[in-house]
Amino acid sequence: MNFNRHILALLLSLCAGALVAEVPVHMPENTQGFGEFRSMLGNPTAIEVPQWDDNQFDPKPDEDNDDELILPLPCGGAMVFRRIEVGGNEGWLGEQQIELGSPSEIDAPLDYRRVAYISGTFSGEDQDPRGGHHYYLGKYEITDLQYQAVMGDCPETTRGRRPAVKVSWYDGVEFSRRYTEWLYEYAPERLPKEDELYGFLRLPTEVEWEYAARGGNKVTAAEFQKSLFPMEAEVMEYAWIRESASASFKPRPIGSLKPNPLGLYDILGNVSELIFDLFRLSTNGHLHGQAGGFLVKGGHFRSWRNTLRASWRREHPHFNLALGKPTRLETVGFRLVISAPVMTSEQRIKTLAQEWESLPKETAVATGGGDGCSIQVDEVSAALQAREVALDQCLVDAGQLQLLKFPDPPLPLVAAPGRLPAWFKLRDTVEYMDAAKVRQHGIWFHQTADADKALLLFKIAARKGDGWSALAIGAMYDPLLFESQSFNSRQTAFSKANLEMAYCWYLVARDLGERRAKPRLDALVASGKGIDASGKISAGCIKVMQKYGGKNPE
Repeated sequence: MNFNRHILALLLSLCAGALVAEVPVHMPENTQGFGEFRSMLGNPTAIEVPQWDDNQFDPKPDEDNDDELILPLPCGGAMVFRRIEVGGNEGWLGEQQIELGSPSEIDAPLDYRRVAYISGTFSGEDQDPRGGHHYYLGKYEITDLQYQAVMGDCPETTRGRRPAVKVSWYDGVEFSRRYTEWLYEYAPERLPKEDELYGFLRLPTEVEWEYAARGGNKVTAAEFQKSLFPMEAEVMEYAWIRESASASFKPRPIGSLKPNPLGLYDILGNVSELIFDLFRLSTNGHLHGQAGGFLVKGGHFRSWRNTLRASWRREHPHFNLALGKPTRLETVGFRLVISAPVMTSEQRIKTLAQEWESLPKETAVATGGGDGCSIQVDEVSAALQAREVALDQCLVDAGQLQLLKFPDPPLPLVAAPGRLPAWFKLRDTVEYMDAAKVRQHGIWFHQTADADKALLLFKIAARKGDGWSALAIGAMYDPLLFESQSFNSRQTAFSKANLEMAYCWYLVARDLGERRAKPRLDALVASGKGIDASGKISAGCIKVMQKYGGKNPE
């Protein structure tokens, strides 16, 4: 057996005194022998390196799941990947259309919604694209231990499971290059293949990353469109963020919380993750033509709960001007994807050409003059009309989803200071602040789950004419939010909903010019919970409106 031949060769070398610590030792060809080989010898390029405990690279193993792929790593380590299935099984040119980004205009044009297309890299053992496409994405973020095993000398295995941070975009690319070269030399048979070509490792594209972060084919179409993947518990049980009780404002060990529906851990929160693509703005349903700095996704341990979403994306400059070196941030890490070339063989190229010829002719660009252009214009016009109908429905659906969560704060979003001002001092000075500044302090207290103080500040801001603060107070009372799956009891200062007061404060917000108040008013009327559509309100509500600037509908 090949494994025995390797062991025999090593023993002979030891007896001859010829073996030194840095003599390259190739992996055995059989995968069963690899585990025993690694257990005895550790790193294939250095003798007497201990094998890593499974907990150091796979703290949440899934023994019965065929969707996992484990690749060896230098220094006796390993890395786990999850198989991500993708739709669009019509052939090699098949792809799945998805919608990425956020329906909210709060962060537009940073991450506004847009249409995108995705297809998997691999087609399975039978190489039949009609059987489905898939790619592999890291189950966890790359740990510091894994990073040092590839980029440096074999590290002490006591480094723990914290993700590698302060890595530049160039570091991420270089890590994937070195790791691929090592696998090609010592364990190519462990990599997935497409035709006769082995896969390679790289940073994920934004489409690959966000498709997986939303839950991919493990969630319904409606769940895929939501800002967060389906969760059976509080978001802090899935993501390390600022509000996490034990986040300690630093990255936490990988795999400590619950996974998303695709079995990916820490895909949101903990550390933001490097993306292969460069940053582009999102405008008019597509990415803008200008490419900028490097792109990160997912949020991190300093992110606020109300900013966490699968569509979250931020740009950073490639270089730190002050240092004259690549930008490295303590909030940024990465995970890898396994990919492969598209043109894998001559037969594949011929098949692609045949599929192209069989595509509907309207996909070709008209170049024959006036008649051809007229036909194309008619076809495009009809398609646009159909698209507008679908878009109108999407706008309605998106609006309904927005009504079931606490309203997003207005721009610009200002990060909270390291420590909020003492309440007794703030209470004495808040009357001298303008409405926007009072509102901002209210938002900070609301983000720290101190809804009682937030309520008092929102009332002061509303009295100074701030419509959003009145909207936020209405949301604290809103029974529709209390009944929604996204409801968080720490977002409200009240133990139960109050239909009349929610309606009243939404009226105040509307009269103060907050445009998002009307759809919430309409939703309360349409809910059938007892609001009088004629506009009759109680004497208590009239007092609130008189005090805070609303107009009596009577």
